Amino acid sequence: PDSTTDGNLSALFGVQVYSDLNPAYWTQNNQIFPEEDFVPLVEALQTAQAGGNGAIAKASLTTVENKLMGVPAGLQVELGVYYLSMPTAWKAQLPANVQADLDAEDSPYPDFPHYSTMTMLSLTEPQVNLLTNMLSWTLLQNQDLVSSVLDDHSAGISTA
Repeated sequence: PDSTTDGNLSALFGVQVYSDLNPAYWTQNNQIFPEEDFVPLVEALQTAQAGGNGAIAKASLTTVENKLMGVPAGLQVELGVYYLSMPTAWKAQLPANVQADLDAEDSPYPDFPHYSTMTMLSLTEPQVNLLTNMLSWTLLQNQDLVSSVLDDHSAGISTA
């Protein structure tokens, strides 16, 4: 992992990609999974992304104790991760003018799909529509994996 890996995800595995000097990134107390499980998850996300249908993966994990968060060691967890990225197969299906807009230096979709949640306080209708389309397309392409995560989760929920 490097600094392009999201620090919030990696911190769950005790992997720090941000400097602890910046208080906005104090994530050193967030570990709830073994560090050795991080690289296989990243590799699964990278493999999924390379397949063209988006970075989605599922991992079977066991928690490590985190007293601060109240997480006991030994819990079995099925973790589903949808890592925001632009699927190449989705982009290839877009109209040529939209593909050109995405690639343009003065794009109406700057930094798509990674809009800042701190500095970009509103999105245009075309930005929202394109982002929504990409997200829903990605979920549909990966519906078996998504369903398996949701089915695993709902199996442990009692409605009584």
